[in-house]
Amino acid sequence: MNWIRRDRWSLLFLAFAGALTALLWPRLGPELPVHFNVHGVADGFAPTPKAVTIWLTLLLAIYVLTTFLPRVDPFWRRIRDRYDVILALRDVLLGIFTVFYALTLYAGVKRQWDPHWILFVMGALFIGLGYLLPRLPRNFFVGIRTPWTLASEKVWRRSHQVGGVWMLATGAVLVLMGFLRVPPIWGFALLLAVVLGVGIVYPFVLYTRQREPDL
Repeated sequence: MNWIRRDRWSLLFLAFAGALTALLWPRLGPELPVHFNVHGVADGFAPTPKAVTIWLTLLLAIYVLTTFLPRVDPFWRRIRDRYDVILALRDVLLGIFTVFYALTLYAGVKRQWDPHWILFVMGALFIGLGYLLPRLPRNFFVGIRTPWTLASEKVWRRSHQVGGVWMLATGAVLVLMGFLRVPPIWGFALLLAVVLGVGIVYPFVLYTRQREPDL
């Protein structure tokens, strides 16, 4: 079936998450980490059944929402030809979060958590996002969605081109920081600066230079 071939990577990630859960379940401790502070240290825990349910629900929600919500987007006629880019973004998100889930299960088995894992996971996520952002069509559900990017095709396109470069560079730096064992708090500071810069400040500046929106 065409949809199975189209969604094969996402379905594989979901199947892997389910199979890994079943395989490791007998070895999991009573609690799993579900929250991490700015230092990358696990500071929130939940009973294993609850944590696993939350994680599997999150993975399924990523798949369902990013697959079907774009079809009800008011811009659907414009974005239909580039729907594959949105699906590729879905696969990246689902793949990275599946890895994060696997690391969480590993922490539950080994009773330890290396805070630098977060730098590698976030680095990989930003590299994937940075690669796809410049090709992402204007829509209401994924991408740099601010009042200024949604009001102007030019602002959307330019913001995603510049944002893609910055996210690629940020992802590479985060991975390097992970290898160098840099305290994760510096990685979070970098993430915050880039997200604010390319996600809010830059689109606002571009939009204010236009006299009127080009809906």
